[in-house]
Amino acid sequence: MATAGNWLLKLRCYKCRTVFTVRRVAGDKIASATDASVCPHCGARGDSPQTLAAPRRHFLLEMAPDTQSKS
Repeated sequence: MATAGNWLLKLRCYKCRTVFTVRRVAGDKIASATDASVCPHCGARGDSPQTLAAPRRHFLLEMAPDTQSKS
């Protein structure tokens, strides 16, 4: 997978199941975006993968190059 540039991620919240987007995610930060992103609907944040045996993470539905971001 090519990861250069910025990406737009479509995530589903693990808690309220609402779909939301996160813009301008750097290519090397895509994996951590499912942990670090805060759901704008319910405020849930994913858990750090180091803290739990089965961390709660937002589910990555889709990713696309962020064509509206300025590098």
